[in-house]
Amino acid sequence: MFLVATTVLALLSPRFTVEPEQGEPVKVSTYILEGGNHYQGQVISVEGERVRFRVPVEGGSYDEWRKLSNFIPHCAFRIKKKVSDDASAEAHLQLAKYATEKGLVYFAVRELEYAREIGADAAVTGELEALIERRGAGILAELFEAALTEGDVKRARKVLSDLMIKYPGTEVASGSGAMLERLEAAEEQAERQQLAQLEEERKAAEVKARERAIEPYKRLLSEARKHNRDGLLSSRSLSKGLGHFKASILRYERLIRGVDDKLAKSQDDAWMVESLSGLSKTASSELIGVLLNSGSMCLVRGQYTQALGYVNRILATDQGNRDALAMRARIEIAANQDGFGL
Repeated sequence: MFLVATTVLALLSPRFTVEPEQGEPVKVSTYILEGGNHYQGQVISVEGERVRFRVPVEGGSYDEWRKLSNFIPHCAFRIKKKVSDDASAEAHLQLAKYATEKGLVYFAVRELEYAREIGADAAVTGELEALIERRGAGILAELFEAALTEGDVKRARKVLSDLMIKYPGTEVASGSGAMLERLEAAEEQAERQQLAQLEEERKAAEVKARERAIEPYKRLLSEARKHNRDGLLSSRSLSKGLGHFKASILRYERLIRGVDDKLAKSQDDAWMVESLSGLSKTASSELIGVLLNSGSMCLVRGQYTQALGYVNRILATDQGNRDALAMRARIEIAANQDGFGL
């Protein structure tokens, strides 16, 4: 279908001249245009913001020019890399700068590492690394604000955790304490709203007795959150940060065990079942977050086996957890790149 359509286009338009196929066939790659449509062709050259493609048609091929800005950032980066000199440190630095401008932080870091391996100037790479970190921190800060505005406190906490662990030395991260306070206030507000809704359904005489029954679990939840918070604030030190994360994990696990035991004895009390189930669900979800924080902290410091251990704890009970699966893939890639087989 693609060859038929492009053949008709080439024959009808005076801009195209179909050349008979000679030598090797056109090596087609697929790129995504802004708007979602797919484009297929072989990159021949890039001149400024213009890209020359070779497009196969029945009986040969034709060349056409496209604007680089027509493509989504990831594909525009791929196009530029197609014609880049892999042996040139300067070429990798230019790709890193382009990726940084487009918000493709992962690719920017990778190109910077390639440039360093080839022998790029340390002052230049150091300055670019700082720029990439600022850009990465800025993107995460924007995502945090968006999640908080939308009321998605779970997503906001994950994004903020990433910001504090990955970019602790940036100016944006220096304000993370205030961001944490805003997040905790939003979480507390959401919890208050949930409790207020439940409060209306309770009988006044039962409220105090029931709240006393679950107070120990709430206290454990509060302590677990505090240790997680302290771990994030101590992320410059692996031992200190992991120490707080481990204390948080122990409290979450103790809370979940206690709630499960209490639930088994409270099946006739609908309010108690609902409250305890909510606490258990919250603790289980937040426990995954702390395990991911622990794994991420180990990963960025090259402690791959330890990082994998935290991830596997999640997958042992939630085999399809996307965040854990994604982190395991990152750990394996990083370990292989550093020469460790996991």
